[in-house]
Amino acid sequence: MKKRKNQLAISTSFIDFVFFSALVVVLLIIPLIVRVYRRGPTDDELLIRTSNDIWDSFSYYKSFWITAVGAVIGFTALSGFVVGEYKFEMKMLKNPVTIAACVYIAFVILSAVFSPYRQTALSGIAERYESVYVLLSYIAVFFAAVSFVKDESRAKIFFYLFLISAFLIGTVGAFQTFGFDIFRSEFGKKLVMGEMYNQGYRLNVEYTKTYSTLYNPNCVGLYSAFLTPVFFFTGIFTEKKNPLKYICLLLSVLMVICLYGSGSVAGYIGFIASAGISVIIFLVYMAKFSKRKVLFFACASAAFAVCLVAVFLNFSKIKGLVVWNFNLDGSKTNLFLRDMEIEDNTATITTERGKVLLKALNGEFLLLNEGGEEIKPVSAPEAEGFTQMMYSIEGIGAAEIRYASSIAYLSLNGIQFFFRQTENGGITPTKYPPEYEEININEKIPSIGFDGLEHMASGRGLIWSRSLPLALQNIIIGAGPDSFAYVFPQHDIIGKIRGLGSPYTIVDKPHNTFLQIAVNTGFISLLALGVIFGYYMFTSLKGLLSQKRKDGFFFGVSLGFCAGIFAYLVCSLSTDSTVSVSPVFYAGLGFALALNKLRKYA
Repeated sequence: MKKRKNQLAISTSFIDFVFFSALVVVLLIIPLIVRVYRRGPTDDELLIRTSNDIWDSFSYYKSFWITAVGAVIGFTALSGFVVGEYKFEMKMLKNPVTIAACVYIAFVILSAVFSPYRQTALSGIAERYESVYVLLSYIAVFFAAVSFVKDESRAKIFFYLFLISAFLIGTVGAFQTFGFDIFRSEFGKKLVMGEMYNQGYRLNVEYTKTYSTLYNPNCVGLYSAFLTPVFFFTGIFTEKKNPLKYICLLLSVLMVICLYGSGSVAGYIGFIASAGISVIIFLVYMAKFSKRKVLFFACASAAFAVCLVAVFLNFSKIKGLVVWNFNLDGSKTNLFLRDMEIEDNTATITTERGKVLLKALNGEFLLLNEGGEEIKPVSAPEAEGFTQMMYSIEGIGAAEIRYASSIAYLSLNGIQFFFRQTENGGITPTKYPPEYEEININEKIPSIGFDGLEHMASGRGLIWSRSLPLALQNIIIGAGPDSFAYVFPQHDIIGKIRGLGSPYTIVDKPHNTFLQIAVNTGFISLLALGVIFGYYMFTSLKGLLSQKRKDGFFFGVSLGFCAGIFAYLVCSLSTDSTVSVSPVFYAGLGFALALNKLRKYA
């Protein structure tokens, strides 16, 4: 019997070691990976893309490694069941998190199996790479974190991983905020491009705001909003004699610097949401346990008054944001391109500076001003096989027309259009070459809400209005992991003009994690994840407000993760799940849930 116990102890130790090693990779290595990857488009991607080369620096290799980590965790856990270390118990069926996770896993797999875009479901779409294997790996990371945190010493070790991860990512982001971007330096470019740098390729850094190693500024905003309250409250409640207190407070400042540098509105909103729920928790907690309630409420009232003053001082900025987003002044948009109408053989393009008309006439295409008068070209360069004319339109800018065989290309201040003269002499817009497939702009595109507010929140009004019907069409199973781009109405060029200011922008994500889940893996999978999120928030709030704190560090960590996870969920209303941040979030969610059980909150 003693020998058997020792064997089980060794087995348990090995499994925990594997889980811990996997979590180290998830928190300390994967978020830092920035490496150029180049490939051609898949057959699925050719449905929406025309480029021969696809470049990626932030997602492909992160996706590869999170898949590898998920496979290791899954294989190790399965081995645990085989050797008898893990045993199925009926009480597992009473755990809502376990049930919800199993439901989510089932519908993710079903969505991939029955997806018409199987290739993408198995490998992910360019720049995102959230395949079925990545989604399953998120859940594996979540359960590895729950399994590993068995006592307070392990909880502290796990928390230190978050400290180190945030320090590394935050340092890169802070330097970018203050004007030094390592990826713009020759050293950084060589590091990222590897052999491609020696072959003459050069790295094109797209972003001017803080993006650290996390793909784009919105990801930095999401990451910072998630971890700022974690470090802040841990620092506030940790005892003064513990150096960790000051390390955490400094890290919270580092996260705020990154958040500021990112300029992410979603990150700001998440940060405010975390502050709001923290204040509510703190108010209820102090009212319940503090002996100095009068002084406490006086301080709370003073803080509220300070907030009102701050809002008043920034009233004009806040008012401008609200007015612009919700079109309260009737200006609709600040985009250059506003609208397009087709009537008979004339396309009327509305810009912020006036209207331009393109007229199809006997195989030729003419450019007219708002009054219907022909605009004379400034030059007509000779071109073989097609006619080319260059324009300089007063008050609007540069324009160019190329046409041949009833097909016309129009560039207006750099914005591209494609048109075809129809058999009856009319004009119609077309899709991208080489097919030049005609687009029926009179087709009724399914949408819900945001009429007249397509431009809201950088075009999110348009994307959300078209994504909601897609979510309702995928109640049982979704279109397949990472398949959103294929089911979104990419031919809705009028909507794209009104919301995005460009008719051919490829919409490959809904800018809303919950819509992303509902469309890709189905509404049932979204409900399953909602159960996990809801269970954690309920048990966490219940625990924080039912016991007087005894250990400042763990109280601060619990409060910080509660506020941080809430911030992440709020941010997710206008940002997407990405392989740069989601693994860190699911590791944090698993850690926070395990900590609740450890502290007897759940």
